[in-house]
Amino acid sequence: MWKIAIIDIGISKAAVYSLTQINVAVYDMSKQSMQTLDQPLFSISHGSVCTAILVENLKTPNDLIAISIADHKSKISTKTVCRALRWCMERHINCVSMSIGTENWSEMPALVDITYDLAKSGCKIFNAFSNCNVESFPAIFPWVVGVKYSQSVQNIRVTKDWLFGYNITVGKFKSTTLDTLKKQDHFFESPTNSMATPYALSQILINTPNELSVSAQSKMVQDRKSTRLNSSHPSLSNAVFCLKKKRGGGGGGG
Repeated sequence: MWKIAIIDIGISKAAVYSLTQINVAVYDMSKQSMQTLDQPLFSISHGSVCTAILVENLKTPNDLIAISIADHKSKISTKTVCRALRWCMERHINCVSMSIGTENWSEMPALVDITYDLAKSGCKIFNAFSNCNVESFPAIFPWVVGVKYSQSVQNIRVTKDWLFGYNITVGKFKSTTLDTLKKQDHFFESPTNSMATPYALSQILINTPNELSVSAQSKMVQDRKSTRLNSSHPSLSNAVFCLKKKRGGGGGGG
């Protein structure tokens, strides 16, 4: 059974295979069916690139399920993202890489409950911060591992901040997928937060797998409880308010 999931848009099984020569399982959420290699090759999309970066760095790619929540030309909704996260929770996925999110505060409440429940179940969620250097959700939540890319960092820097939880900054990294693509398009010469996210997950799995254990994740969620309830940061305060309201706790202090 799959232990790792990547959620993105426009993931093409054929495109990932062309980049990695690895046959990865891809679930098309819009069609509710598994993709096959003989399906039409999409253009090299955001989702296919991120999936290929994760696949090339996994020791056991058979543990991975890629979840394509929309084709590469469609506009995605928060509702669809939440449905994919719940799909992962129902199948007891251990780790999720997600390079999509939102900067829209009105969409935050929908993400609070499902990401918290998924994290509490023992799943570690890796989510890319916005490339615009503004607050984005769910990356900013304390129970989510926010990931960003910085050329000024050596290798990978892990921070366990008292307020924002466990976050990762990825420095320059090697990728055969990006090496191939940058020959065709200079855009791929400088990785983005989205590209750094699947790489970060793969390296944590290889080098510090204990960080991804159910007990470690549950402890992180519990350790952040008092921080969330007492936080004066507006993003986190609003996240806590939404979480408590959905759980019938009202909007008062904890």
